[in-house]
Amino acid sequence: MFIVENVDYVLHHHIKSGKAAGIDNLTAEHFFYCHPSITVHLSNLFNLMLKHSYVPSQFGLGIIVPLVNDKNGNVCSLDNYKGITTSPLISKVFEYCLMLKFEHFLYSSDLQMGFKKKLGCGFSLFALQEMSDYFVFRSSSIFITAIDASKAFDRVNHKTLINKLCSRQAFVGLIINWYSKLYFCVRWNGVLAIFFRYHVVYVRVVSCHPFCLTCMLMTCLWYCISLVMDVMFLKRSLGASCMLMI
Repeated sequence: MFIVENVDYVLHHHIKSGKAAGIDNLTAEHFFYCHPSITVHLSNLFNLMLKHSYVPSQFGLGIIVPLVNDKNGNVCSLDNYKGITTSPLISKVFEYCLMLKFEHFLYSSDLQMGFKKKLGCGFSLFALQEMSDYFVFRSSSIFITAIDASKAFDRVNHKTLINKLCSRQAFVGLIINWYSKLYFCVRWNGVLAIFFRYHVVYVRVVSCHPFCLTCMLMTCLWYCISLVMDVMFLKRSLGASCMLMI
């Protein structure tokens, strides 16, 4: 169960001021300057949501603001745009609370360097450089294969990955309920388009994702696919090999 101290910690350490409001028109400043009892009400709400694996319909509403990647490029090309999505602020608070509560379920491979605290791609790149230099300086042959896992993750079947979360007993029902309520619209020049439902089977989860959960769901799903790749490559490794997941 969530306690008041957890919600208060999230509000003051994870929610940043000066950010755009979502469909609810709430910003961080509303919570910073409201009555302290808000943490009690949010804690009770989050506990009920977790108990019944249910989120309000408004949690699934996202507003996409298209941004041009290259202003000197072709502004009529879809590939020249990325979408920044704003979601309801309370849903973001709920996500961070879930991360704190279930972080022991969100484990990943020890070979995974990216998207981890106090780690980064620099460690993997340094190890790769040192390993290649070792063989090259000794006039030995070295064969390196690189796989862009992010491209596969862009079009992965999320229902399959969510099923893999069942083995961890980590709020699977809540995620499924949340994903069933995804609606979004595009805001262009201050005008909102009509909301329409987003059916999640194969979705794009990078910058163009119409409704990107702040951190929780992307972290869960990425850890799942990284572990699957880890097991797959280790089972197929032949001879001396080294695998680094950047």
